[in-house]
Amino acid sequence: MIAWFLTRHFLDRMMGERTAWFRRGDHLFLGLVYCAWWLPYAIGTRPEILGALGSAIALVLVARAVERRSLLPAAFGAMAAGLAFAAHPTGGVAFAPLLLAIPALWRIARRNGTVASAVARTVAVLSVGSVPLFAAFADASLHDFLVGSSRFAAVEKPLTWTDEAARYGLLLSGEPMGAFAKRAVVLVALVALLWFALLWVASRIRKTPLGFRMTLAGWSLAIGLVALWITTSKWTHHFGALSVLGPVLLATVFFLAPGVVREVLGGRRLPVWLLVLVPVSFLPPIIVSLQGPNSWAYAWGQFLYRAWVPPQVGSLGLASLKIWGPVLVLALVGVALLLRRRGLDWRSGGILFAATGVVSVFFLLSTGFLYGTFANAAVRGLSSYSVGAANLKDPSGRACLTEDAITLWDAPSGSALPAATGVAAVIPVAAPIAQTPAPEMIDPDALPLGGWPASDPPPAGDLDVWADSADGLSAARETGWYELPASLADRQRVAVLVGGTATDEDATGVIAQVGTRSGDRVTVRHELWLTDAAVRPGWRSITMDLGPADLGDGAVLRLVGVDGSTGAGKWFGFSEPRLADGVRMNDYVQHGEPTLVAWQSSFWFPCERPIRIADGILEPPAVATTWGNVAPDNIWVERRGGALAGVARIATVSTPATEMVEAGSLWGRVETFAYPYPTDGYTVSSTPRTAMGWSSPFGEASQIVAAKRAGVLR
Repeated sequence: MIAWFLTRHFLDRMMGERTAWFRRGDHLFLGLVYCAWWLPYAIGTRPEILGALGSAIALVLVARAVERRSLLPAAFGAMAAGLAFAAHPTGGVAFAPLLLAIPALWRIARRNGTVASAVARTVAVLSVGSVPLFAAFADASLHDFLVGSSRFAAVEKPLTWTDEAARYGLLLSGEPMGAFAKRAVVLVALVALLWFALLWVASRIRKTPLGFRMTLAGWSLAIGLVALWITTSKWTHHFGALSVLGPVLLATVFFLAPGVVREVLGGRRLPVWLLVLVPVSFLPPIIVSLQGPNSWAYAWGQFLYRAWVPPQVGSLGLASLKIWGPVLVLALVGVALLLRRRGLDWRSGGILFAATGVVSVFFLLSTGFLYGTFANAAVRGLSSYSVGAANLKDPSGRACLTEDAITLWDAPSGSALPAATGVAAVIPVAAPIAQTPAPEMIDPDALPLGGWPASDPPPAGDLDVWADSADGLSAARETGWYELPASLADRQRVAVLVGGTATDEDATGVIAQVGTRSGDRVTVRHELWLTDAAVRPGWRSITMDLGPADLGDGAVLRLVGVDGSTGAGKWFGFSEPRLADGVRMNDYVQHGEPTLVAWQSSFWFPCERPIRIADGILEPPAVATTWGNVAPDNIWVERRGGALAGVARIATVSTPATEMVEAGSLWGRVETFAYPYPTDGYTVSSTPRTAMGWSSPFGEASQIVAAKRAGVLR
């Protein structure tokens, strides 16, 4: 809100003697572009918001300093930009207005004085830059900065300005980073910036200056785009830092530039080809933007209309020339008729408002589709679950609706299936699945009962578990037969516990053979391949997809554990089948326990208490969540120095099978941790120690990352 009022104030000072209707239209267009830029980048939850706010403050104060010929406002503008940059590298965009104003500010410093006095004034202004340093090092030291940079470089290679093209590659990709609404504002702004540059050149040639504010409004975005080059990552959400400079440029080009064109022309008429080219030039960014997917990072998309595909209504894609060709023609004809009605030449600069009309329709459509699909998802989810519906029903987050939408099945907590004894013969399935092991692989001694590694015991429970910690086993073991129930309740599943490596890539998992018993003979009707979707630490529960035809009288089940891994350090284990009842996450976890929620969904579990990290000590979590149906992210990885890397080494990790309403297992996982060590045998005390800022008061700390890479730690 602060940035909005500052930006509107900045533009109002550029409009001069414009009519009230013109001002109102400019405000509406600015508001439309603001919504179109701020919302897709969700910068209210990211540090880019500080870069945007710092840009607004610097823009207003620099313009005030130049117009009033006073250095004091510029000094405070520099402080705002410095604070934004101290908060996040993308805050560097806030320096754009200051860099543009350097020549004008130097002339102010030289006014009525010598070079020495100008230098003194300049030093006084620059001294304000020390305030951001106090903020940046309020809870850190120079040593922290230097060592932190080297430790980051140990786990990931920082990107440089030469990699900036990768950001635009992501923007044009078919992934959430290239969502249609994210493309819309950036691509249109780039074309608008090109036309502004041509107008600026023409004004210099014609010796008709644009004025300081208009020059500041246009070139600040160009410098802001260059300032993004210094960021060590190239994600598209960094464009959110331009959520002030971008709308300022767009409002300037589409509302103020047509009038300036008339002044630059000096009564001359524009060639027809140029009159058509300007609005036509915005069609490519419009089409390319609307070819981006309606997909959003770290969202589950429940009830989202046309999710994961480019925007369309019915069978008509919004990126169609069938839409934008007529819009362009109507805009040109409409503006020409309006100019003629007012007695103005349609070949003057006023016809350029046709581009304003086309772009306004585009932003109304793209932003309206964004708002509409999310609002529709929220309303449709009121009777079920969606993130938007949860926000409507429980704005405070105290009802824990996300946890209530997640159901878990934990094999160790389930009940044992009765053994089907007396089976003398087995008729194999007619069409074995691809993972069926060769007969010579089946070895009853290969995966012994209780053969798991001592460092990775299964969760507590009375179930039988077969495992072998030997490297490169490449063997299989069959269990006995178990009786399946006549039916399953709504939230009941038959589940199995697997440990170690269990992925398709390693050809490791469990074959569930479902059959029918007749006397002492079992006929296998079909087989299911049970394996994890990704490599995870510890033990995981996997459920079986059994239908009514698989159950009933005489229905039996046998498991075949297949260990196809051949790599060093890989092992595999599996359990007997269990009948597990589904439990809501609200009932499975104890709210108030230390929890490490995956950063991608950190705002969706407000009922969980975050773990405490203080004084160099990480509070051991009792519960954690991971994002998506993929391997746990970098917080679990030793080579990345992840916060949970040590936890996974000392605790028994249990991952139940989960499903979320309208998202299935794709939403993520829940992990619980059991620690075999006493927690009351330690006393933590702190003693202050003073050290110089460039040195560590503790000496060089050992790094798990360095040890892992050096091969010291396995």
